[in-house]
Amino acid sequence: MKDNLVGYWPLNNHASDESGHGNDGTWGAGDEGYADGPFGRSVADFDGAANLSLGTAVNSILSGGPGISMSLWSASDVVADPDTLFGFQVNGASTGFQIRWSGVATLLVGGRSNASDAFQSDVYIFAAPPVGLPLHIVGILDFPSDTILIYINGALVSTSAVTFGSNMYVAGVPTNTAQFGSDPSGTASFLDGRIWNARLYNIALTGDEIMTLFRKGHFE
Repeated sequence: MKDNLVGYWPLNNHASDESGHGNDGTWGAGDEGYADGPFGRSVADFDGAANLSLGTAVNSILSGGPGISMSLWSASDVVADPDTLFGFQVNGASTGFQIRWSGVATLLVGGRSNASDAFQSDVYIFAAPPVGLPLHIVGILDFPSDTILIYINGALVSTSAVTFGSNMYVAGVPTNTAQFGSDPSGTASFLDGRIWNARLYNIALTGDEIMTLFRKGHFE
């Protein structure tokens, strides 16, 4: 997995990218916030009006990869459509990848393989709104298999057959950088909750790899 790591953001009282790619995060003016998290660590705290913009190289590093996987821990104080955990644009203002709430108990993962694709998505509906619950969430776009997958706490909970236009991610020229805590434009759909230990890959992670990340827990 390490060779396919595009970004690693522990978000433990800082927004540095520890993958070596230098896609450090920058809080919007006056937005920076961290809160106490599990087991004595700190986590990025989004108040419903804040977002964290990442370095400009995320899109280009993903280009040519056969998939996109985002693994993160999150606890949402409000679960509401369309509050966004993570997302970025593929070209112009077109969303390339997004993990967001799509209702009071519905999580959506979606995106495109290239700028010509229609936005395609999968959803998972929780039995009850997971307000305040720490969740390990993994959203995957698998381009060669035309599949979108959602994992929660190490388990595959939803999969959807779609049609991608390419077997790899083809990056264009987005108008904005990748975002934590807002939609890819960085101007709307703000998250009210916390995020920590986020990892972005340019492959579709396997179930065993996801279970490994889940078992590592909140720290690594």
